[in-house]
Amino acid sequence: MPSSADSSPSGASGGTALRHGPFSDTASIPSDTMPRETGNDNRLLDLYYQYFHPSHPFVLPQRALRARLQGCESSSLRQLANVMRYIGSFYAESLPESTECQEHVEYTTMDGFTVQATLLLALAKSMCDDSAGATGLLALAIAQATGIGMNTIDFANAVGGLDPVLAESWRRTWWMIYVVDTQFAIIRWDFHQLLADHTPEVDLPCDEARYNRLDIPMTSPSFKEYQNREYALLEQTYSSFAYYIEASSIYASSLQASTQYKSIPHAETVCSDWEATIVSWFLMLPPYLRELPVKSTVSDQLMFQAHMMMHT
Repeated sequence: MPSSADSSPSGASGGTALRHGPFSDTASIPSDTMPRETGNDNRLLDLYYQYFHPSHPFVLPQRALRARLQGCESSSLRQLANVMRYIGSFYAESLPESTECQEHVEYTTMDGFTVQATLLLALAKSMCDDSAGATGLLALAIAQATGIGMNTIDFANAVGGLDPVLAESWRRTWWMIYVVDTQFAIIRWDFHQLLADHTPEVDLPCDEARYNRLDIPMTSPSFKEYQNREYALLEQTYSSFAYYIEASSIYASSLQASTQYKSIPHAETVCSDWEATIVSWFLMLPPYLRELPVKSTVSDQLMFQAHMMMHT
């Protein structure tokens, strides 16, 4: 869950104006280090993928991103890469003096990469303990995403035949927006979700290992299928991302319910109901995902977060 982090760049104060193409909204981000393309690019991207991507796996896998950046003329993709380097710099012990800083970010096009960059900046704001800034950027990411139709099943399907990895990245981006909206509501403790009235239409993400191998399944399960899995004739295993999505929703709803009971008997009923929901979530997991990973290096960060929420 995004939160204040010790790994944020020292002295990350002040702000940089963001101009978001056709969206006139402006916001600010920490301006001390926004690296441009230099010889340190690979190192900062490596740090992003090593430390940040496993728990927020929605941009293209590293191999696919590098291939797409070769000879890239897309301003939105280059901007996304710069934002990823900026987050990678959070985990760098130091930046060489030769690393240039980019003071202004401007989106000249509006596409899926633009949405990804804005969502990453929202997460970076949250990591720097700027809840208001994070919420503003999340709202902008939602406006951008819905403006281009990313919240519909057709958006990813339109590129699925030609580039299934990109289609999977688009699906993951919308679901990460959905999860981050839930998590920011918890952090603010107001439980106000911008997507509270949204009916999920986008298909669910695939298995993490397959995504990283660029081996995307021909079909993706729907959220409705996931919700009705208890009644399915054939047992189906879903991705860690899918279980993580539901865990985030249960976590937020149960915490909100814990602040709204009217009496002790009502509180007991609320606790009993949510305990049953949480137990059901565990029972519907495949056996190999029911144990909390406690290794020093956790490969499945999404299931780790899901377990932590369910055990809270």
